[in-house]
Amino acid sequence: MCAYKKSKSNFIWKFAKALVDPKLVRIVIIINLYTFIPGLILSILIANFFGPQGYNIWDNFISDLGSITHTPAPFIFDFIIIFGAILT
Repeated sequence: MCAYKKSKSNFIWKFAKALVDPKLVRIVIIINLYTFIPGLILSILIANFFGPQGYNIWDNFISDLGSITHTPAPFIFDFIIIFGAILT
């Protein structure tokens, strides 16, 4: 086996091992929770008070927060979902 393949597989092994490090996983989960929960609450409040139809957590789906028909600022919910997906 040539040295290039060894170094490449060694890099991939180290990278994969770093991704599943419990400390990194814990940090990513905490960051996701600290961004998702306040963003979700903010999206619900904006949709409920300023939305054209009024958003209700009992009658509407959570995905309705990403639609312009229920909230004037769907980009808030879209951003927190995209950010959370990138981190996970």
